Amino acid sequence: MLPFLYKYILPIAFLLVFISEHSLSQDTSKINLLPKDSVIVAKDSAVVKDTAAVKIDTASIDYRFKVAIQTGFDGKYSKSIAMCKRILKEKPDYHEVRLFMGRAYAWDHQWENAKKEISKVIEKEPKNVDAYNAITDVGLWSLIPEMALEKANKGLTIDSVNQDLMLKKAKALEQLGDIDGAIVTLEKLLKINPENLEAQEMLARLKQLTIKNYIGVYYTLEAFSRYYEPRHLVSVEFKHTFNYATTLIARTNFGNRFGRKGLQYELDLYRNLRKGMYVYANIGYSPSIIFPLFSNGAELYKALKRGFDCSVGYRYMLFKSPYNTLRLTILTGSLGKYHNTYWFGFKPYLTFSSKGFAQYYMLMARKYLEDTYNHLTLSIAYGASPYNTSQNLQFDRLYNLKTQRIGLAYQKTFDKIYVLLAGVSLERQELNFQKGDYIASVIFDLGFRVRF
Repeated sequence: MLPFLYKYILPIAFLLVFISEHSLSQDTSKINLLPKDSVIVAKDSAVVKDTAAVKIDTASIDYRFKVAIQTGFDGKYSKSIAMCKRILKEKPDYHEVRLFMGRAYAWDHQWENAKKEISKVIEKEPKNVDAYNAITDVGLWSLIPEMALEKANKGLTIDSVNQDLMLKKAKALEQLGDIDGAIVTLEKLLKINPENLEAQEMLARLKQLTIKNYIGVYYTLEAFSRYYEPRHLVSVEFKHTFNYATTLIARTNFGNRFGRKGLQYELDLYRNLRKGMYVYANIGYSPSIIFPLFSNGAELYKALKRGFDCSVGYRYMLFKSPYNTLRLTILTGSLGKYHNTYWFGFKPYLTFSSKGFAQYYMLMARKYLEDTYNHLTLSIAYGASPYNTSQNLQFDRLYNLKTQRIGLAYQKTFDKIYVLLAGVSLERQELNFQKGDYIASVIFDLGFRVRF
Protein backbone atom coordinates (compact mmCIF):
# COMPACT_ATOMS: atom_id res chain seq x y z
CA MET A 1 0.00 0.00 0.00
CA LEU A 2 2.69 2.51 0.95
CA PRO A 3 4.68 1.87 -2.22
CA PHE A 4 1.53 2.62 -4.20
CA LEU A 5 0.96 5.87 -2.23
CA TYR A 6 4.50 7.05 -2.76
CA LYS A 7 4.57 5.93 -6.33
CA TYR A 8 1.24 7.33 -7.61
CA ILE A 9 -0.84 9.39 -5.15
CA LEU A 10 1.75 11.82 -3.73
CA PRO A 11 3.22 12.84 -7.10
CA ILE A 12 -0.30 13.55 -8.40
CA ALA A 13 -1.12 15.63 -5.28
CA PHE A 14 2.09 17.64 -5.59
CA LEU A 15 1.33 18.25 -9.27
CA LEU A 16 -2.16 19.53 -8.51
CA VAL A 17 -0.87 21.92 -5.82
CA PHE A 18 1.79 23.29 -8.21
CA ILE A 19 -0.74 23.86 -10.99
CA SER A 20 -3.15 25.57 -8.59
CA GLU A 21 -0.50 27.94 -7.17
CA HIS A 22 0.83 28.84 -10.62
CA SER A 23 -2.67 29.68 -11.89
CA LEU A 24 -3.44 31.89 -8.86
CA SER A 25 -0.18 33.79 -9.26
CA GLN A 26 -0.99 34.58 -12.90
CA ASP A 27 -4.47 35.91 -12.07
CA THR A 28 -3.14 38.14 -9.29
CA SER A 29 -0.49 39.66 -11.52
CA LYS A 30 -3.14 40.56 -14.10
CA ILE A 31 -5.27 42.30 -11.49
CA ASN A 32 -2.30 44.28 -10.11
CA LEU A 33 -1.40 45.60 -13.58
CA LEU A 34 -4.75 47.44 -13.88
CA PRO A 35 -5.15 51.00 -12.54
CA LYS A 36 -6.84 51.13 -9.17
CA ASP A 37 -9.80 53.18 -10.42
CA SER A 38 -10.45 50.98 -13.47
CA VAL A 39 -13.69 49.10 -13.90
CA ILE A 40 -13.70 45.79 -15.78
CA VAL A 41 -16.93 45.03 -17.52
CA ALA A 42 -17.39 41.64 -19.24
CA LYS A 43 -19.86 41.67 -22.09
CA ASP A 44 -19.94 39.17 -24.92
CA SER A 45 -16.49 37.99 -23.83
CA ALA A 46 -15.03 41.59 -24.27
CA VAL A 47 -13.20 43.50 -21.57
CA VAL A 48 -13.75 47.33 -21.59
CA LYS A 49 -11.57 49.74 -19.64
CA ASP A 50 -13.95 52.61 -18.80
CA THR A 51 -13.15 55.34 -16.26
CA ALA A 52 -9.37 55.50 -16.57
CA ALA A 53 -9.43 55.86 -20.35
CA VAL A 54 -11.90 58.76 -20.18
CA LYS A 55 -9.87 60.59 -17.54
CA ILE A 56 -6.66 60.30 -19.50
CA ASP A 57 -8.35 61.61 -22.71
CA THR A 58 -9.96 64.65 -21.00
CA ALA A 59 -6.74 65.60 -19.27
CA SER A 60 -4.91 65.40 -22.59
CA ILE A 61 -7.40 67.75 -24.33
CA ASP A 62 -7.33 70.31 -21.51
CA TYR A 63 -3.55 70.33 -21.54
CA ARG A 64 -3.44 70.78 -25.31
CA PHE A 65 -5.94 73.65 -25.02
CA LYS A 66 -3.67 75.39 -22.50
CA VAL A 67 -0.77 75.01 -24.92
CA ALA A 68 -2.92 76.44 -27.75
CA ILE A 69 -3.83 79.45 -25.59
CA GLN A 70 -0.20 80.20 -24.77
CA THR A 71 0.76 79.74 -28.42
CA GLY A 72 -1.87 82.31 -29.40
CA PHE A 73 -0.69 84.75 -26.73
CA ASP A 74 2.83 84.36 -28.14
CA GLY A 75 1.57 85.67 -31.49
CA LYS A 76 1.71 82.33 -33.33
CA TYR A 77 -1.89 82.58 -34.48
CA SER A 78 -1.85 80.03 -37.32
CA LYS A 79 -0.29 77.38 -35.11
CA SER A 80 -2.73 78.10 -32.28
CA ILE A 81 -5.70 77.86 -34.68
CA ALA A 82 -4.44 74.52 -36.04
CA MET A 83 -4.16 73.14 -32.47
CA CYS A 84 -7.72 74.27 -31.69
CA LYS A 85 -9.01 72.60 -34.86
CA ARG A 86 -7.46 69.28 -33.82
CA ILE A 87 -9.10 69.51 -30.40
CA LEU A 88 -12.51 70.37 -31.91
CA LYS A 89 -12.24 67.41 -34.25
CA GLU A 90 -12.17 65.19 -31.17
CA LYS A 91 -14.60 67.26 -29.11
CA PRO A 92 -16.77 69.49 -31.37
CA ASP A 93 -18.83 70.98 -28.53
CA TYR A 94 -15.86 72.30 -26.56
CA HIS A 95 -17.14 75.90 -26.84
CA GLU A 96 -14.28 77.52 -24.94
CA VAL A 97 -11.87 76.16 -27.55
CA ARG A 98 -14.02 77.44 -30.42
CA LEU A 99 -14.31 80.91 -28.83
CA PHE A 100 -10.56 81.11 -28.37
CA MET A 101 -10.03 80.00 -31.97
CA GLY A 102 -12.39 82.80 -33.04
CA ARG A 103 -10.30 85.32 -31.10
CA ALA A 104 -7.11 83.96 -32.64
CA TYR A 105 -8.63 84.47 -36.09
CA ALA A 106 -9.47 88.04 -35.09
CA TRP A 107 -5.94 88.71 -33.81
CA ASP A 108 -4.75 87.53 -37.22
CA HIS A 109 -7.27 89.94 -38.86
CA GLN A 110 -9.26 87.05 -40.37
CA TRP A 111 -12.53 88.76 -39.46
CA GLU A 112 -14.96 86.54 -41.38
CA ASN A 113 -13.50 83.32 -39.96
CA ALA A 114 -13.62 84.84 -36.47
CA LYS A 115 -17.33 85.76 -36.81
CA LYS A 116 -18.12 82.33 -38.28
CA GLU A 117 -16.60 80.35 -35.40
CA ILE A 118 -18.03 82.54 -32.63
CA SER A 119 -21.47 82.53 -34.26
CA LYS A 120 -21.45 78.70 -34.13
CA VAL A 121 -21.22 78.92 -30.33
CA ILE A 122 -24.07 81.47 -30.17
CA GLU A 123 -26.27 79.20 -32.34
CA LYS A 124 -25.78 76.28 -29.94
CA GLU A 125 -25.76 78.38 -26.75
CA PRO A 126 -27.85 81.54 -27.35
CA LYS A 127 -27.22 82.75 -23.79
CA ASN A 128 -23.43 82.36 -23.81
CA VAL A 129 -22.30 85.81 -22.64
CA ASP A 130 -18.63 85.01 -23.32
CA ALA A 131 -19.54 84.46 -26.98
CA TYR A 132 -21.20 87.88 -27.17
CA ASN A 133 -18.14 89.43 -25.55
CA ALA A 134 -15.91 87.79 -28.15
CA ILE A 135 -17.97 88.76 -31.20
CA THR A 136 -18.30 92.33 -29.90
CA ASP A 137 -14.50 92.49 -29.81
CA VAL A 138 -14.38 91.34 -33.43
CA GLY A 139 -16.68 94.21 -34.39
CA LEU A 140 -14.54 96.74 -32.53
CA TRP A 141 -11.22 95.45 -33.86
CA SER A 142 -12.45 95.26 -37.45
CA LEU A 143 -13.86 98.81 -37.16
CA ILE A 144 -17.47 97.73 -37.70
CA PRO A 145 -19.02 99.56 -34.73
CA GLU A 146 -22.60 98.88 -35.87
CA MET A 147 -22.04 95.13 -35.46
CA ALA A 148 -20.20 95.63 -32.16
CA LEU A 149 -23.06 97.72 -30.74
CA GLU A 150 -25.69 95.19 -31.86
CA LYS A 151 -23.86 92.23 -30.29
CA ALA A 152 -23.10 94.13 -27.08
CA ASN A 153 -26.78 95.06 -26.69
CA LYS A 154 -27.83 91.42 -27.26
CA GLY A 155 -25.36 90.24 -24.65
CA LEU A 156 -26.63 92.84 -22.18
CA THR A 157 -30.19 91.49 -22.54
CA ILE A 158 -28.80 88.27 -21.05
CA ASP A 159 -26.60 89.92 -18.40
CA SER A 160 -27.58 93.56 -17.97
CA VAL A 161 -24.74 94.35 -15.54
CA ASN A 162 -21.88 92.69 -17.44
CA GLN A 163 -19.07 95.21 -17.12
CA ASP A 164 -17.06 93.97 -20.10
CA LEU A 165 -20.05 94.30 -22.43
CA MET A 166 -20.93 97.75 -21.07
CA LEU A 167 -17.38 98.96 -21.64
CA LYS A 168 -17.36 97.55 -25.17
CA LYS A 169 -20.74 99.13 -25.87
CA ALA A 170 -19.24 102.49 -24.89
CA LYS A 171 -16.32 101.89 -27.26
CA ALA A 172 -18.70 101.05 -30.11
CA LEU A 173 -20.69 104.23 -29.45
CA GLU A 174 -17.47 106.23 -29.51
CA GLN A 175 -16.53 104.68 -32.87
CA LEU A 176 -19.96 105.69 -34.15
CA GLY A 177 -19.39 109.26 -32.98
CA ASP A 178 -22.07 109.08 -30.25
CA ILE A 179 -19.90 110.52 -27.49
CA ASP A 180 -22.87 111.45 -25.29
CA GLY A 181 -24.22 107.88 -25.50
CA ALA A 182 -20.80 106.47 -24.62
CA ILE A 183 -20.59 108.76 -21.59
CA VAL A 184 -24.04 107.67 -20.36
CA THR A 185 -23.04 103.99 -20.70
CA LEU A 186 -19.79 104.53 -18.79
CA GLU A 187 -21.55 106.39 -16.00
CA LYS A 188 -23.96 103.43 -15.62
CA LEU A 189 -21.00 101.06 -15.48
CA LEU A 190 -19.27 103.13 -12.80
CA LYS A 191 -22.40 103.09 -10.66
CA ILE A 192 -22.12 99.28 -10.69
CA ASN A 193 -18.36 99.30 -10.07
CA PRO A 194 -16.82 102.69 -9.19
CA GLU A 195 -13.34 101.07 -9.13
CA ASN A 196 -13.28 100.11 -12.83
CA LEU A 197 -10.10 101.90 -13.90
CA GLU A 198 -10.53 101.47 -17.64
CA ALA A 199 -14.02 102.96 -17.48
CA GLN A 200 -12.72 105.84 -15.35
CA GLU A 201 -9.95 106.65 -17.84
CA MET A 202 -12.25 106.39 -20.86
CA LEU A 203 -14.89 108.60 -19.24
CA ALA A 204 -12.31 111.26 -18.37
CA ARG A 205 -11.00 111.20 -21.95
CA LEU A 206 -14.46 111.43 -23.51
CA LYS A 207 -15.48 114.27 -21.23
CA GLN A 208 -12.51 116.21 -22.57
CA LEU A 209 -14.00 115.77 -26.04
CA THR A 210 -17.16 117.48 -24.87
CA ILE A 211 -15.09 120.65 -24.38
CA LYS A 212 -15.73 122.04 -27.84
CA ASN A 213 -13.78 125.28 -27.80
CA TYR A 214 -10.36 126.66 -27.03
CA ILE A 215 -8.43 129.87 -27.51
CA GLY A 216 -4.69 129.61 -28.10
CA VAL A 217 -1.87 132.14 -28.15
CA TYR A 218 1.61 131.27 -29.50
CA TYR A 219 4.91 133.05 -29.85
CA THR A 220 7.98 132.06 -31.90
CA LEU A 221 11.40 133.72 -31.75
CA GLU A 222 14.16 132.85 -34.19
CA ALA A 223 17.63 134.28 -33.48
CA PHE A 224 20.51 134.01 -35.97
CA SER A 225 24.25 133.69 -35.46
CA ARG A 226 25.03 136.48 -37.96
CA TYR A 227 23.70 138.79 -40.65
CA TYR A 228 20.02 138.79 -39.70
CA GLU A 229 17.87 140.38 -37.03
CA PRO A 230 15.66 138.10 -34.91
CA ARG A 231 12.38 137.02 -36.45
CA HIS A 232 9.14 137.20 -34.43
CA LEU A 233 5.83 135.48 -35.04
CA VAL A 234 2.69 135.75 -32.87
CA SER A 235 -0.40 133.63 -33.56
CA VAL A 236 -3.87 133.73 -32.05
CA GLU A 237 -6.39 131.02 -32.85
CA PHE A 238 -9.90 129.92 -31.93
CA LYS A 239 -11.14 126.33 -32.26
CA HIS A 240 -14.70 125.03 -32.27
CA THR A 241 -15.85 121.41 -32.67
CA PHE A 242 -19.22 120.58 -34.23
CA ASN A 243 -20.87 117.27 -33.23
CA TYR A 244 -17.50 115.64 -32.39
CA ALA A 245 -16.84 115.09 -36.10
CA THR A 246 -15.92 118.48 -37.57
CA THR A 247 -13.46 120.99 -36.13
CA LEU A 248 -12.71 124.48 -37.44
CA ILE A 249 -9.73 126.57 -36.35
CA ALA A 250 -9.49 130.24 -37.30
CA ARG A 251 -6.00 131.70 -36.93
CA THR A 252 -4.35 135.09 -37.34
CA ASN A 253 -0.56 135.32 -37.62
CA PHE A 254 1.39 138.52 -37.01
CA GLY A 255 4.97 138.50 -38.34
CA ASN A 256 7.90 140.83 -37.88
CA ARG A 257 10.84 139.91 -40.13
CA PHE A 258 13.05 141.38 -42.85
CA GLY A 259 12.36 144.75 -41.25
CA ARG A 260 8.71 144.42 -42.23
CA LYS A 261 5.49 143.62 -40.42
CA GLY A 262 2.48 141.80 -41.76
CA LEU A 263 -0.65 139.72 -41.08
CA GLN A 264 -1.76 136.34 -42.38
CA TYR A 265 -5.22 134.78 -41.99
CA GLU A 266 -5.74 131.00 -41.97
CA LEU A 267 -8.59 128.54 -41.58
CA ASP A 268 -8.06 124.84 -40.71
CA LEU A 269 -10.65 122.10 -41.06
CA TYR A 270 -10.50 118.64 -39.44
CA ARG A 271 -13.21 116.17 -40.38
CA ASN A 272 -13.58 112.64 -38.96
CA LEU A 273 -14.71 110.38 -41.77
CA ARG A 274 -14.93 107.26 -39.62
CA LYS A 275 -13.02 105.59 -36.81
CA GLY A 276 -9.33 105.73 -37.67
CA MET A 277 -9.69 108.09 -40.63
CA TYR A 278 -9.89 111.87 -40.89
CA VAL A 279 -9.07 114.63 -43.35
CA TYR A 280 -7.27 117.94 -42.78
CA ALA A 281 -7.62 121.01 -45.02
CA ASN A 282 -6.15 124.52 -44.82
CA ILE A 283 -6.53 127.81 -46.64
CA GLY A 284 -4.56 131.01 -46.03
CA TYR A 285 -4.31 134.57 -47.30
CA SER A 286 -2.01 137.49 -46.60
CA PRO A 287 -1.77 141.00 -48.08
CA SER A 288 1.83 141.19 -46.82
CA ILE A 289 4.86 140.05 -48.83
CA ILE A 290 6.41 138.40 -45.76
CA PHE A 291 3.80 135.60 -46.03
CA PRO A 292 2.45 133.67 -49.01
CA LEU A 293 -0.20 135.68 -50.79
CA PHE A 294 -2.33 132.54 -51.01
CA SER A 295 -1.91 129.02 -49.64
CA ASN A 296 -3.98 125.88 -49.35
CA GLY A 297 -3.51 122.22 -48.60
CA ALA A 298 -5.19 118.95 -47.68
CA GLU A 299 -4.12 115.64 -46.16
CA LEU A 300 -5.90 112.35 -45.52
CA TYR A 301 -4.88 110.41 -42.39
CA LYS A 302 -5.58 106.69 -41.88
CA ALA A 303 -4.93 104.28 -39.03
CA LEU A 304 -3.51 100.96 -40.25
CA LYS A 305 -3.12 97.50 -38.75
CA ARG A 306 -0.60 96.62 -36.06
CA GLY A 307 -0.20 100.18 -34.74
CA PHE A 308 0.77 101.84 -38.01
CA ASP A 309 -0.72 105.02 -39.47
CA CYS A 310 -0.17 106.93 -42.67
CA SER A 311 -1.21 110.04 -44.57
CA VAL A 312 -1.01 111.53 -48.04
CA GLY A 313 -1.56 115.14 -49.06
CA TYR A 314 -0.33 118.31 -50.69
CA ARG A 315 0.40 121.99 -50.02
CA TYR A 316 0.28 124.91 -52.44
CA MET A 317 1.88 128.32 -51.88
CA LEU A 318 1.87 131.45 -54.04
CA PHE A 319 4.52 134.02 -53.17
CA LYS A 320 4.59 137.52 -54.60
CA SER A 321 7.15 140.24 -54.01
CA PRO A 322 8.35 143.34 -55.86
CA TYR A 323 10.99 141.07 -57.39
CA ASN A 324 9.15 138.02 -58.62
CA THR A 325 6.29 135.54 -58.32
CA LEU A 326 6.75 131.93 -57.24
CA ARG A 327 4.29 129.03 -57.13
CA LEU A 328 5.19 125.97 -55.06
CA THR A 329 3.37 122.63 -55.19
CA ILE A 330 4.40 120.35 -52.36
CA LEU A 331 3.56 116.65 -52.13
CA THR A 332 3.69 115.24 -48.64
CA GLY A 333 2.57 112.33 -46.52
CA SER A 334 3.64 110.38 -43.46
CA LEU A 335 4.19 106.91 -42.07
CA GLY A 336 3.98 106.32 -38.33
CA LYS A 337 4.16 103.46 -35.86
CA TYR A 338 2.83 103.24 -32.30
CA HIS A 339 4.78 101.09 -29.87
CA ASN A 340 3.60 101.00 -26.25
CA THR A 341 3.65 104.67 -25.18
CA TYR A 342 5.77 105.81 -28.12
CA TRP A 343 5.01 106.99 -31.64
CA PHE A 344 7.64 107.14 -34.40
CA GLY A 345 7.02 108.99 -37.65
CA PHE A 346 8.57 109.90 -40.98
CA LYS A 347 7.34 112.81 -43.12
CA PRO A 348 8.72 113.93 -46.52
CA TYR A 349 8.08 117.14 -48.47
CA LEU A 350 8.68 117.03 -52.23
CA THR A 351 8.57 120.54 -53.71
CA PHE A 352 7.94 121.27 -57.38
CA SER A 353 8.09 124.63 -59.17
CA SER A 354 9.18 126.17 -62.45
CA LYS A 355 12.55 126.81 -60.76
CA GLY A 356 13.27 123.17 -59.99
CA PHE A 357 12.72 120.36 -57.49
CA ALA A 358 13.58 120.17 -53.76
CA GLN A 359 13.36 117.52 -51.02
CA TYR A 360 12.93 117.79 -47.27
CA TYR A 361 12.66 114.87 -44.81
CA MET A 362 11.66 114.76 -41.14
CA LEU A 363 11.93 112.02 -38.51
CA MET A 364 9.91 112.25 -35.29
CA ALA A 365 9.77 110.33 -32.02
CA ARG A 366 7.04 111.06 -29.47
CA LYS A 367 6.70 109.80 -25.91
CA TYR A 368 3.19 109.94 -24.46
CA LEU A 369 3.12 110.71 -20.76
CA GLU A 370 -0.08 110.55 -18.65
CA ASP A 371 -2.34 110.44 -21.73
CA THR A 372 -2.48 111.50 -25.37
CA TYR A 373 -2.73 115.16 -24.37
CA ASN A 374 0.65 115.13 -22.63
CA HIS A 375 3.74 114.27 -24.63
CA LEU A 376 7.36 115.00 -25.50
CA THR A 377 8.45 115.05 -29.17
CA LEU A 378 11.92 114.91 -30.71
CA SER A 379 12.29 115.84 -34.40
CA ILE A 380 15.20 115.77 -36.85
CA ALA A 381 14.99 117.22 -40.35
CA TYR A 382 17.22 117.56 -43.39
CA GLY A 383 16.89 118.92 -46.92
CA ALA A 384 15.52 121.97 -48.66
CA SER A 385 12.58 123.25 -46.67
CA PRO A 386 9.61 124.79 -48.48
CA TYR A 387 8.96 126.82 -45.33
CA ASN A 388 12.43 128.35 -45.15
CA THR A 389 11.64 132.02 -45.84
CA SER A 390 13.51 133.46 -42.91
CA GLN A 391 16.38 135.15 -44.76
CA ASN A 392 14.91 137.60 -47.30
CA LEU A 393 12.23 138.00 -49.93
CA GLN A 394 14.00 136.14 -52.76
CA PHE A 395 11.52 133.25 -52.57
CA ASP A 396 12.59 131.73 -55.88
CA ARG A 397 15.94 130.80 -54.35
CA LEU A 398 14.99 130.15 -50.73
CA TYR A 399 12.94 127.00 -51.19
CA ASN A 400 15.94 124.96 -52.35
CA LEU A 401 18.43 126.05 -49.69
CA LYS A 402 19.70 123.15 -47.57
CA THR A 403 18.64 123.01 -43.94
CA GLN A 404 19.42 120.74 -40.98
CA ARG A 405 17.27 120.97 -37.89
CA ILE A 406 16.79 119.24 -34.53
CA GLY A 407 14.01 120.15 -32.14
CA LEU A 408 12.33 119.19 -28.88
CA ALA A 409 8.68 120.03 -28.09
CA TYR A 410 6.65 119.50 -24.92
CA GLN A 411 2.90 119.65 -24.28
CA LYS A 412 1.35 119.55 -20.82
CA THR A 413 -2.26 119.88 -19.62
CA PHE A 414 -3.36 121.34 -16.28
CA ASP A 415 -6.77 120.79 -14.68
CA LYS A 416 -8.00 119.31 -17.99
CA ILE A 417 -8.62 122.78 -19.51
CA TYR A 418 -5.22 124.51 -19.64
CA VAL A 419 -2.55 123.44 -22.12
CA LEU A 420 1.07 124.62 -22.10
CA LEU A 421 3.28 124.15 -25.17
CA ALA A 422 7.02 124.79 -25.27
CA GLY A 423 9.78 123.94 -27.68
CA VAL A 424 13.32 124.68 -28.75
CA SER A 425 15.06 123.93 -32.05
CA LEU A 426 18.54 124.35 -33.48
CA GLU A 427 18.81 124.97 -37.19
CA ARG A 428 21.64 125.24 -39.69
CA GLN A 429 20.69 127.04 -42.91
CA GLU A 430 22.48 127.60 -46.16
CA LEU A 431 22.93 131.26 -47.12
CA ASN A 432 20.90 132.30 -50.13
CA PHE A 433 23.62 134.68 -51.38
CA GLN A 434 26.54 132.30 -50.80
CA LYS A 435 25.70 128.67 -51.39
CA GLY A 436 27.80 126.28 -49.36
CA ASP A 437 28.07 128.75 -46.48
CA TYR A 438 25.78 128.34 -43.48
CA ILE A 439 24.38 130.30 -40.56
CA ALA A 440 22.99 128.90 -37.32
CA SER A 441 19.78 129.83 -35.61
CA VAL A 442 17.93 128.90 -32.45
CA ILE A 443 14.15 128.86 -32.39
CA PHE A 444 12.04 129.18 -29.22
CA ASP A 445 8.34 128.31 -29.21
CA LEU A 446 5.88 129.03 -26.42
CA GLY A 447 2.11 128.57 -26.44
CA PHE A 448 -0.88 128.51 -24.14
CA ARG A 449 -4.46 127.29 -24.64
CA VAL A 450 -7.62 127.59 -22.59
CA ARG A 451 -10.35 125.05 -23.28
CA PHE A 452 -14.01 125.79 -22.57
